[in-house]
Amino acid sequence: MLTWENTVGWFTNQQKSPEVTVRDDRTPVYEYQPCWGESTDNYNRWIEKNFRVGCLMSRLSTTNIPVEGEGQWAIATVSNPAVEIFYYSRWNPGGTGAQIWEPFARTGELSEEEDESPAAAGERIACAIAVRFTTRPGRTRKIPFILA
Repeated sequence: MLTWENTVGWFTNQQKSPEVTVRDDRTPVYEYQPCWGESTDNYNRWIEKNFRVGCLMSRLSTTNIPVEGEGQWAIATVSNPAVEIFYYSRWNPGGTGAQIWEPFARTGELSEEEDESPAAAGERIACAIAVRFTTRPGRTRKIPFILA
C-alpha cells in the first residue's frame, strides 16, 4: 500500500510581495513563509487510463496559471490481470490512520471510495492505493508505485 497526503499549495509563500535582496555572491534572498498544512480547496481524483491507475491530487484555483507552490501530485501503479488494485481517494491523514489501516490489515483491501469534494478550511486530505497479489513460495513480484 502507498498513501500520500495532498500537499498542493503548502509551498506557496504567504508573503505576497517579499522584499528581494542580493547576497554577496549575487544570489537573491527573500523572506519565505510556507502555507504548511493549509489544504483548503485541495481535492483528489481517482484516474484509470489504459493500464495505469492512480490518484491525482490537485487544488481548486481561480486562475489558469499556477502560482508559486501550486501544481499537482499523483500516486499511481500499473494494473495487470495478476494483481488486484484497491484505492481510497479521500481520507483524513491527521488521525490515527485507522480508516485506512484497519481494513487493509484485515483483508489487504481498501474500500474503493471516490470522493472528489474539496477540503474545507482546516481539513487535510490524503489518498491511498493498495495492490494485492499471490506468489508461490520462493517467488517474488515487483509492483511499481509511482510518485509524480
